[in-house]
Amino acid sequence: MRVKFPLLRFVLFFVLGFSLAFALFSLFERRIASERLHASAQTFANFVKHEAEHWSVRYFQNVLLYTALAKDIVWLNERELTAFKKSNPEILDAFVVEANAGEIFPNAYRIQAREGLLRVHFLVFDAEGQDFVKDRVVEAVIDPQLVLHRLGMEETVKIVPQGGKPFAFGLRAAYSGLERGLYGIWRWLISLFAGAVFAFWSLFSSYRKELDIERKLREEYEREIRALRMMNEFLQAVLRPGYNLSYAEILEKAVALIPHAQGGTVLGRRGDFLVFEAALGHPLEALQAFRFELKKVEAHPECAVIVQGEPVVLADLKKLFALCLSDEAERALLDKLRFERVRCVLSVAINVSGELRAVLSVDNLEREEAFSPSEVELLRLFAGQVSALWERRNFEERLSLQAQELDRKSRILAEMLNFIKALLNPDHRFDYAHILRKAVELVPGAQRGSLLLKEGKVFVFRAAVGYDLEKLAQVALTEEELSREMTPEVKVVRNLDELNRSRLSKEKLELLTESGGDGTIRATLSVPLVLEGEIVGFFNLDNLEDPEAFGPGEIEIAQLFADQISVILERLRLEEKLEEQKRLLEHLSCHDPLTDLLNKRAFQEMAGKVLALARREKKPAFVLYLDLQGFKEVNDRFGHEAGDTALKVIAERLQKNLRENDVLARIGGDEFVIVLYGIDRGSVSTIVERIVASIREPLEWQGNNLTVSANVGIAVYPEDGESLEKLLRRADFAMYRAKKKGLPFAFFEDGAQGEDEEL
Repeated sequence: MRVKFPLLRFVLFFVLGFSLAFALFSLFERRIASERLHASAQTFANFVKHEAEHWSVRYFQNVLLYTALAKDIVWLNERELTAFKKSNPEILDAFVVEANAGEIFPNAYRIQAREGLLRVHFLVFDAEGQDFVKDRVVEAVIDPQLVLHRLGMEETVKIVPQGGKPFAFGLRAAYSGLERGLYGIWRWLISLFAGAVFAFWSLFSSYRKELDIERKLREEYEREIRALRMMNEFLQAVLRPGYNLSYAEILEKAVALIPHAQGGTVLGRRGDFLVFEAALGHPLEALQAFRFELKKVEAHPECAVIVQGEPVVLADLKKLFALCLSDEAERALLDKLRFERVRCVLSVAINVSGELRAVLSVDNLEREEAFSPSEVELLRLFAGQVSALWERRNFEERLSLQAQELDRKSRILAEMLNFIKALLNPDHRFDYAHILRKAVELVPGAQRGSLLLKEGKVFVFRAAVGYDLEKLAQVALTEEELSREMTPEVKVVRNLDELNRSRLSKEKLELLTESGGDGTIRATLSVPLVLEGEIVGFFNLDNLEDPEAFGPGEIEIAQLFADQISVILERLRLEEKLEEQKRLLEHLSCHDPLTDLLNKRAFQEMAGKVLALARREKKPAFVLYLDLQGFKEVNDRFGHEAGDTALKVIAERLQKNLRENDVLARIGGDEFVIVLYGIDRGSVSTIVERIVASIREPLEWQGNNLTVSANVGIAVYPEDGESLEKLLRRADFAMYRAKKKGLPFAFFEDGAQGEDEEL
């Protein structure tokens, strides 16, 4: 065995022993110092009093000093006091002070201490000592340390102004006479020796305890290793595939593992009761007559400990069982089993998935405290292993069931995916009846079905499987008449017939019955179709046999199917919206947003096509350039709203006076262009006259008549030009010429080229 030197422990105990010894010496020293300081104070006080009496008689019963004080002879005072100081070196100073009224001098002097010095006041008497000076006294200032020097105490007693202890006459002093000798060097040596003895004694005690503990731990360790090996062999055996772990085997292995276990029992859970499943050292057949109700066991404070998760050591097993039993016959039978011979029981609850599965108990018949903490921990570990084994078995069973369920769902989802892919095919026709048939086919437990779609404020039947759709189509249901709430969750309705009778009219009930819903529906899975957060319909999948036909798995599949159909419906709706927006954008890109006539870009395209047709057929075409007169005044007087209204009305009048195949466009604020084809020059003049006349008709706006006129310039293809740009320029020129001459319209003639050659 290798023993480590516990340096920290050694130091701690050394310091502790040294401190205790040093403290004892310090207390002893303080006591001696206090006694010696007290004796020194008495010696000091007696000496000072003796000196004061001596000085009073020798120096202050003096006729000269008395006369000097009485007659206030200063030089004589100083001479006498100087002689007094020279004769006594401990006197630092002596001088005359005024006497305080009422001051009492019982011994012809008075001794006081102030600021670490002695101050003695002397009365001055005449030579006979009968009379003294009343209003003056002599004050002598004495150094107490010099007095101690005379007494030979200067090295043991030190007068201190602050701190220290009370000395004499109000002085404070510190005693230092024990700093040498036994109370100096030996105090340290003995304290060091005491600390070393204490430290080595503690090391010896700790080593001895460590040896005992190590021996016990080694024995405990060897027992635990043997137990763990047995447990490992047990686990390897039970982990073999197909191994069936019995209660008897668990109990037998537990008794073998716990060193002091001599027998035991296993209480297994059966529903709400605990019954004996195995016993060792006890009659199992007799024990199986007992049934402990789990609720009663958990409710009783003394019994509940055996079904909790932690191991518990029990002393009186018979009393515990008696508390758990409520039947008198069972209690009488319990007396025959001689449980009183059991002296100690160690029990632990075995939980699986958070629920009690069994209570394992091992017992000892010899000692009341037979099981050590390590045995308690060992049984806890064993119970944990058994619990893990049962957990694993349960998990394997659940995994197998989940694998089967997953395989079933996978097949359903694969079929659903193929169906959804088919629906997404652009060539596939969207059919609600086909979708409903597939839902009944895919969702397990579904035997019939119907589809309700929202139209306005009611829901109507649009598809059915197993029912007469012609009858169902005659039934329209409001939200209040539905068998469920308007929420997006899938619901299982098990009282559909009762709900229908309470919510529907007699006529609707008759129609539902005639359609095939004759009260045979046991469960309905109601699956909502949700588009953009709004419920637009319901798939109703019915089962005619089992009220519990639809569980969480079926609900999940139905919800997934409905979600996919909702996505497809939303996609179709979105495609319709996109197509509508595309048509709108195409229209806006080619038309004026105010008048809805062709814009300049669309006009150029359409007019180009007309001119190309005229070129192929070698026929004339006419380009008209129209400019409104008086429109600016309408805008300035009545505002842009009135101007916009006038432009819309004029555009409508132009369209009414033109053929459907004529090209009409707005290319400026108040400028319009027209291309006519398939008519002669005379017809053009008639049409233009009719257009101008219609524009001149008054326009009513907010009670006001708005008057607008127009000038039109006309260019003829191909005489006036072959390109659209040239024809527009010459029509514009003709319009300005008509406006200049006050004409409603004018043709661009050959003579006009001379007026504007750049055209």
